[in-house]
Amino acid sequence: MITRTALVAVLVAGLLLAGCKSEPEPVSQPTTSGPAAPTETPTEAPPSEAPAEAKGIDWAVGQAPADAGVVAAVASLSDLETNLKALLGPDAEDLKMVEEIRRNLPAGAFDVAGPLVFILPAGMEKTEPVVLLRATDASAITGKNAGAGIVEMDVGEEAGGQRGTVFVLALDGWAMVAPKSAAAIKAVMRAEKKLKLTDDQRAALADHMVWLHLNPPALADLAVRALDKAQEQMRAQAAPGQAMPEEPLKLLHWMLDVAKDVTAVDVVGDVTAEGIRAQARVDLAEGSNLAAIAGAGVPVRDYAMGLPVTENLVLAVWGGMDWQKAMPPMKALIKPMFDMLAEGKDEKTRKALDDVWASYEKWGGVLGDRLGMVMETAPPGAGMFQLVEVFTVKDAEAYRALFKDYMTTSMDAMDVLMKQFMGMPGMGAMPSVKADVTFSEAAETIDDVRVDIMRIALQIDVPPDAPPQAAQQMKDMMEMIYGPEGLAIRMAVVGKMGVVALGGKETMARAIAAAKGQAPDLTTQPNVAKALQRVPGGQGAMLLSASNYMYMAMGMVDRMMAKNVPPEILAEAEKAGHGPLAKPPAADLILGTGAAEGHTLRLMVDVPASDLRAAVQLVKQFGERMEFIMKKQQEMAEKQQQPPPPPAPGT
Repeated sequence: MITRTALVAVLVAGLLLAGCKSEPEPVSQPTTSGPAAPTETPTEAPPSEAPAEAKGIDWAVGQAPADAGVVAAVASLSDLETNLKALLGPDAEDLKMVEEIRRNLPAGAFDVAGPLVFILPAGMEKTEPVVLLRATDASAITGKNAGAGIVEMDVGEEAGGQRGTVFVLALDGWAMVAPKSAAAIKAVMRAEKKLKLTDDQRAALADHMVWLHLNPPALADLAVRALDKAQEQMRAQAAPGQAMPEEPLKLLHWMLDVAKDVTAVDVVGDVTAEGIRAQARVDLAEGSNLAAIAGAGVPVRDYAMGLPVTENLVLAVWGGMDWQKAMPPMKALIKPMFDMLAEGKDEKTRKALDDVWASYEKWGGVLGDRLGMVMETAPPGAGMFQLVEVFTVKDAEAYRALFKDYMTTSMDAMDVLMKQFMGMPGMGAMPSVKADVTFSEAAETIDDVRVDIMRIALQIDVPPDAPPQAAQQMKDMMEMIYGPEGLAIRMAVVGKMGVVALGGKETMARAIAAAKGQAPDLTTQPNVAKALQRVPGGQGAMLLSASNYMYMAMGMVDRMMAKNVPPEILAEAEKAGHGPLAKPPAADLILGTGAAEGHTLRLMVDVPASDLRAAVQLVKQFGERMEFIMKKQQEMAEKQQQPPPPPAPGT
């Protein structure tokens, strides 16, 4: 239950955050036009054309086939590189994006510091990308004739780059470049329909540093073809009688079918010394389950919901949802996946899933329309993270009863599904997981509030041929994730507010105090209040600390690694300035907002420089620490004439 709305917030992203009447900057979708220019062009390169006379970047984008999987444009590579360096500071001193591109293209023919357009056509049997760059000297585009006016040019000889060839077609002051074959250029040029940009699209290209168009149905078709090909190869290589992993492939196909209900995604973005700002328009298929879920969003009336303040914030979410409207399409969306897993299985499996859906369908009549969640890093020794979820309820006692029923049926279903999963081909070498669930009503009383507790004891059995230390490593990892108490979920009702906490008793006490209004609300925290001021009225909002997230994730890996490293090496690393990661300094928070307009989602992300720089610093420090420790382990193993120890799980 703790992950029900949290997962929806993260995995369904903008759907949960939808619900407002706001007007973000328009990012409209391309349409298609008629047939392209003739498919064959002269063998000789066209006359040299001055860069000033070259057609605009909107023309270059318009060369993409209408069904291209990806079309991206950068207004100026040199400006992007300059701004990235200003954004990241000293850690970006070695960034030489323009120089790397220059070294791997024929010298003197292209303006690699100017605009760039990337196209991934979807209609080829073997998908290959092409890029368009401004041609500084079209007469320099010479080489072996590859047909249709395309020439094969040598690269890397003069600039010291990687030697090889590229295929180039000169076009109206631009050059279309394919790194692998002339077929990619021909596929683009022969497309019967091209992207036709609207006025808003042209304005976006003129006003923003980066523009991106995704065609999810085309990308899903590409993935399906790759899956089918991989499946054919697996069958051809399988030994007689060897079982094939049919269930995972079915699940992948299901996910790709769902992805096709996202009909188009358009993004514009800018990079400055102050941060990264991007806006997206996501079009959903009209009448689809995804569109119905988006349509169930409601405006967020108030962000002060009784979430506790925290200096260790990783993620916070506020949203509005009419659950009675949202539950039917959510069930229709997700149920086929579980039906696939239960297909042809025993009665116990089918009954467990039927019970889950019977319980699931009742939630719409119990839950209110507001929700919030905050995740924070846990104190030392208390696990990896703590989480508090709050949401309005219509009937407190009905919610309590349904919570108990849903958690019990969910764990029963997960138990049988885990057994089915572990029985799939190739899973015998993986650790098996069993869950022992206990539910205790009124197990605790905190500030006169009755608290129910769901405890889930996870038993992990490693395969017989696993290393002797594997079992202890898995046990240590579970304790590092959930803390010494294990996976404990606390639930209470404060007035008309449901409160759920994953963490210790102290976490629930803080949550109850905030829900009662006896402690400050998260919205009063300075960095949170500052970020929420930028949210258009009524929109769902998400706040993220990338630096705290990296500190949390890499800190766990570091602790796991430290358990398997000799103390003298750890001491040597700390002495050399490569000690455990320190908590990052306070920084502005990444802001994401979302709004639904019919079957279209409008999303915005604002990444401040301070948080990004802090996260990059942590990654750099962690990499240096890992490199130092691994080097010392290797040296020790060589002295002892032994192989180095295997890495800890997760490393």
